[in-house]
Parts: sequence; structure tokens; C-alpha cells
Amino acid sequence: GVRCTDGIQTLVDLAAELDDQTWEAALESALRLRLARVEDVERATQNARRGVARMRRVLALRPPDVPPTESFLETKMVQLARTVPLLPTPARQVPILNARRELIARVDLAWPDLGLFVELDGQHHKDQPVYDARRETAIVAATGWLCARFTWHEVVNAAVATARRLAELADQARHRPLPPSTR
Repeated sequence: GVRCTDGIQTLVDLAAELDDQTWEAALESALRLRLARVEDVERATQNARRGVARMRRVLALRPPDVPPTESFLETKMVQLARTVPLLPTPARQVPILNARRELIARVDLAWPDLGLFVELDGQHHKDQPVYDARRETAIVAATGWLCARFTWHEVVNAAVATARRLAELADQARHRPLPPSTR
């Protein structure tokens, strides 16, 4: 007796009610949970009556063929990175290989051409600092990239300061040579 809709219809309905950033978070969540596919959402813009402009605006921000973000925090970081002048869209779920071409890690967000990656520490992250430190060391050793580490609080509650810090790290990355193996 409870009316329900599928993922696509829910996204269409939400597009008429939410702001762009909140709808983008809903979109990424639906994609991550496999409740929708980008092509289905694009097709839905042809028949929707309301929220179409929002849907098209947000979909235009997604690079083609990128995987969905893997968390709300990651979506917020992608949105925050867009506010940093001259910073291109980050690559998502970037595999990091060691010298023997073995996978040592996958980073959520990175700018391989700059030699910069992001590590995000979510709200449930407090109990794994040793694992994180080892992982970060392995990534830096394999790539020579700079690490930009941010907490939930920094991304969600201190976005302006975090964007400024990300811009500084990107600038630092631009002005140093990348190791030959990462070019």
C-alpha cells in the first residue's frame, strides 16, 4: 500500500526539489548503489517536466565514463575541487602500481598529471591511522606524488579553508618535477 518509485523516477522527482550539489550527491549515491545508470538519467531528461535544467547541468559536470564516487564525502570533495581555480577534474578510483606492476592501492581522487592525490578520512576513520600511514607511504614511494589528506570536518564544515589548502598543494605539485616513472 506504500507508493514507491524506482531510482530514475526518484532522481527526477528530487531534481525538481533539491539544489545542484545535493542532487549531485543523490545522483552519485544512486549510481554507486546501481539504482540508476547515467544513460538512463540522461534519457529521463527528455521526458521530465520539472528539474530538467538541474539534471542537465549536473550531468554536464561529470566526465564521460567515470565511475561513481564511493561515498558522500568523496562527492563533496569532487564538488569542492571544482571551486579551485585552474584545478582540472580529478580522476576517480586511480589504481596505483608498484615497480613490479602490482596493485598496491587505489586512490579515490587524483590528478596524475600534477602528481597529487587525495586521502579522505571519514567519520568512521579514527581507528585506522596506522593502516592509512602505511598505505600513504606505499603510494608516495610508488609514485612520488604529493598527498592531500582531509577529514570529514574539513571537507564538509570548512570548505573554504580546505579549498585554499588544496589549491596550495596543487600549486606546489605544479612547481616540482614528477618522477620519470609517473609521466
